[in-house]
Amino acid sequence: MDTESKLSITDGQLSFAGGKATPAYGNPGIWYPSTARAAGKLLLGTFVSPASTGQFLFGWDTDQSSLPTTHAFNFTGYTNEIQVYENGANSGKLFMPVASTTYQMAVVLRGTGAYYYMKGGTLTNWTLMWIGAGNSTTPLYPGIQNYSSTFTADNIRIPTTTWLPTPLAYDTFTRADGAIGNSETTGPDSQTTPSLAWTGGAISTNKNVITPSLGSPTYSETFDSGTGGFNAYPNNTIENDTGTLKNTYVNNGNGTFKTFGSLTIGNWYEFSTDVKTNAGSTIALKFSLTGINKPQINFSNTTFSTSVSQFRASTIPISSMFATLN
Repeated sequence: MDTESKLSITDGQLSFAGGKATPAYGNPGIWYPSTARAAGKLLLGTFVSPASTGQFLFGWDTDQSSLPTTHAFNFTGYTNEIQVYENGANSGKLFMPVASTTYQMAVVLRGTGAYYYMKGGTLTNWTLMWIGAGNSTTPLYPGIQNYSSTFTADNIRIPTTTWLPTPLAYDTFTRADGAIGNSETTGPDSQTTPSLAWTGGAISTNKNVITPSLGSPTYSETFDSGTGGFNAYPNNTIENDTGTLKNTYVNNGNGTFKTFGSLTIGNWYEFSTDVKTNAGSTIALKFSLTGINKPQINFSNTTFSTSVSQFRASTIPISSMFATLN
């Protein structure tokens, strides 16, 4: 469909001209005959990225009109981003293309869904952009649909040879309870996959269950006396209240803090404490890793209750902080 003569072949390339008087999805557009879905069937194309106007899509659809809603790349010039449009929903921004840059694209069908690959510009190698699992319709129509965007397309093709990516390892853990053993030899799309030995864990009700053992405490404080090295943010106060650390909020929502010192990067840690607050308040227990607070536990109980949090050390030092939310 091309009601305003915006589609032409120029210098051996398919050229789409923008600036339509009445923009509409798929006008202009080009569709190819239907083809049966098969895992590993590829649709490839080469495109020169448009400037900051218009939109076009390249991929597979269930019909030959409007825009492809099944498995497609979505070039959105208005926001300068590339998305995936699968099963009627956008993935959100995956990549920011550079105008007038050549990109190669491949949409590889799965039994359900598709793999999406790109190459070009800063993507010097074929790069997996998205894995979709949202549609199993067959047959499908390959095509390019434009919405008032200016770009060129070339080398649109469906190779006769199918291809599927080979996972480094794949495992659904759907086997008898017991030793973890090896990963599966058949991938998610029936491709042959390396069988690798697992280290640690055991199969339990179709899951790999790992039960770590706790090591020796790196920090322990019962507040039999004193405040255990905690500090109050101005102008809050702290005190030992009958063998507990009491933080009184005055006007600083950051509450109280303590620096614990160095942890071993890569190790998992568990932090547990008995906490309570006064009625009507919510308190947050945070861990701060070089300015990034994670994880956070919110509590509003008025009697002592044990809160437990696990985290993996990635940077040092680490500190904890009690903050008053309201």
